Amino acid sequence: IDLRVDYLRQGVGPSAAPGGPPRPLREVVEEAEKAHVLRTLEHTGGNKRRAIEILGISPETFYRRLEVWGLHRRDDERE
Repeated sequence: IDLRVDYLRQGVGPSAAPGGPPRPLREVVEEAEKAHVLRTLEHTGGNKRRAIEILGISPETFYRRLEVWGLHRRDDERE
């Protein structure tokens, strides 16, 4: 299969700073996951329960990810 790099980049965010080296896949995936969760929260008007349903993840996973990203405190849980 002949795949050109510009074809592979279509619809995908940058994996490196312009002119910089590629970043580890784990970083790129986490960045994409965070962006998707935030877009979903925006779509639901901040309704976390609905976002969890749309994303198809457990509430525990959802809140753990928000904590890792510094976007959630335990005392705010399950609004």
